[in-house]
Amino acid sequence: MNMGGISIAMFSKNQPEYHSEAYAIDSNRTSMSSLPTEIQLRVALKPEDISPFKCIRLQMNKVGSSSMGLRRKIKEVTPEKLSSLKEELKQLVVSKHVPLPDEPDYSTCDDTLTRFLRARKYSLKDAYKQLSEAIEWRRTYRPRHVDCKWCTDQPGFHGIRQVGFDPEGRPVLYACFAQCQTLRNTAEDTIAHVVYLVENALRCPVAKNNQWVIVIDCTGLTLPCCNPKLGKQFSQTFGNNYPEHLYRFFLVHHNPALHGIWKAIRVFVDPNTAKKVKLVKRDKISLVFDDYFGPELSSWLKEELSLNQNDISDAQKRFWQGPSKPGTHDPRGTPSYVQTYIEPLEKIRAEKPSQLLKRSDLGHKIHLPHPNIVQFLNGMLTNVQFIDLKRKAKISRQEMEEYGVKQADCTESDEESVTGEESTNDEELGARSSGNSQHA
Repeated sequence: MNMGGISIAMFSKNQPEYHSEAYAIDSNRTSMSSLPTEIQLRVALKPEDISPFKCIRLQMNKVGSSSMGLRRKIKEVTPEKLSSLKEELKQLVVSKHVPLPDEPDYSTCDDTLTRFLRARKYSLKDAYKQLSEAIEWRRTYRPRHVDCKWCTDQPGFHGIRQVGFDPEGRPVLYACFAQCQTLRNTAEDTIAHVVYLVENALRCPVAKNNQWVIVIDCTGLTLPCCNPKLGKQFSQTFGNNYPEHLYRFFLVHHNPALHGIWKAIRVFVDPNTAKKVKLVKRDKISLVFDDYFGPELSSWLKEELSLNQNDISDAQKRFWQGPSKPGTHDPRGTPSYVQTYIEPLEKIRAEKPSQLLKRSDLGHKIHLPHPNIVQFLNGMLTNVQFIDLKRKAKISRQEMEEYGVKQADCTESDEESVTGEESTNDEELGARSSGNSQHA
């Protein structure tokens, strides 16, 4: 630190594509014009405002991004320019990549080209680099063939499942930690399960676009199941390979520990993606859900949330089964989702009881629900034993330190009700009138 001025540092995010620089400004001698443009843009301090020992930490820019960094809003291009960029990107991909065996059109279709260009601020070079890596990831990981062996071995290992659609036709995924039959998650099992879900979500004929919404009920949350290390790997995998697919990520019934976890995770997340994460206060849930999801899905979500609080019933733990009584809540999803995507599978099983529901027989264009729903329809979940979860009511300081969560970050304030450190009028869900939804 320069005792006569101010130290400005751009810190690494522990990723090779990020750089780190530090500048010391003497309040008496240093001219702002001598600093890099990005520093000038980010620091608007007069010499008299600079006091000794004062330090400002700045979010650093990703190499190759513009001087405003990743936090700037995406500046849309003209339709003509976008068309030209897509054609150039397509030609680059065609000339340097062998088509994927199971999805030969993936790398050159209009949706893929548009998403990767938008994700990289319409930089052809950056979009090609990211798309190239995503193509090879799909070639080796084969996401369209992924199944969740963890849920097969322990029914309910993952509770997250598709339950319906928002009014714009986006698939909606829902999970509650209290429904999950595990004491610990890894990046491997979490990524595999969510890849299964999103690849099946993209197979829904009624989906009007290729974005999805995720709703997480944090009831029952533990650090072994949700922590910065897991979150970093998860966000990087989906940020790199599924850019511009996420529309909103709602977190409800969150406690102070979740705020600390989110603050630790968000440093690895693209700022434009971080803005889509919405921490909804308990007293705003009904208003926000009615606003975003419409009558059917909002009603289903609110009933599901209420049933998963406190002493969760066996019926809710067995979310893969339909309701025991007609007309009661179905934990598998909304009535329209069940009617469109689960009842046809029930009909197939009824007509051909000796034939199991398998992807190889149904084809790769058919949407499949949560793996345990498929297992149940196949008659394979008749005697499920639940594990003793023994979840703690409160996360200890020692456990926080073990998982890299700072206790100082585990605080909730009015300004932190939506996205943690940042809060704008656009992000204050529940503060606007119902029916006036704003989109990122």
